[in-house]
Amino acid sequence: MNSSEVRQAVTDYVKTNDLVSKMNRSIVVLDPVLCHMLSSKGAPPLTQLKWDELMKKFFEKMLPCHRVKIPGRGAHLRKGVVKHVVVSTAMRTGNKKVTLIQGLETFGVSPDEVAHDMQRKAAASTSVGDLPARKGQLPGKEVLIQGDAVRLVSSLLLDQYKIPAKYIDGLDQKVRSNKRS
Repeated sequence: MNSSEVRQAVTDYVKTNDLVSKMNRSIVVLDPVLCHMLSSKGAPPLTQLKWDELMKKFFEKMLPCHRVKIPGRGAHLRKGVVKHVVVSTAMRTGNKKVTLIQGLETFGVSPDEVAHDMQRKAAASTSVGDLPARKGQLPGKEVLIQGDAVRLVSSLLLDQYKIPAKYIDGLDQKVRSNKRS
């Protein structure tokens, strides 16, 4: 639900249950459900709030979530904000460059499938490794591609897998000039 839908649902609930004060139309008298929902632990229970305070408290209690629509598999509702796909390059021993891709699982894309596709497109060695689990996060996988393949990765993720560019970090790495000063 977006904010306007939440606002409309709260307004409908208040009007359906006749919770608007008779004396002052800008005040909502809280019923036990709203009182329990909006009261903080250790604080005295709320009995009435102005409309703007009611909406503010309601939005403060809500947790962020996102919905990912995966073609052929439907939509998944997940807690928290959308985790971006991260494309980066790194230097390995012997002045060798590698391209790393993390966070593909968020969009229902198999890292093994991306590694196989990149192996064919870039004619380079690829591997898939486990990322260490961080506190509060599920462990993920990382695709490693031999060489600087940011352009190929960007075309693959944008065109074939249809991941929106706003959810991919690191695509602008190739814009930098290769000239040495």
